[in-house]
Amino acid sequence: MFFDLQYGRMQEANMSKVNYDEANFVFSLLKEMASASPALFKRAGKIGIISPYKAQVLVIRDLLKRMSS
Repeated sequence: MFFDLQYGRMQEANMSKVNYDEANFVFSLLKEMASASPALFKRAGKIGIISPYKAQVLVIRDLLKRMSS
């Protein structure tokens, strides 16, 4: 799947970039997918998220850690 969000603002973060609206969108989408298909999320490493920005990856990982705890 590919989503091109037309809203949100890219921000500088630790010599990288992050768009918090995009990160929250990814998190919300994954929560919906997890509730629709819990078995998909029981197998670690089966879902990949690609972002060209390290700071954005770190924000998404943090959100996912909160979801799993």
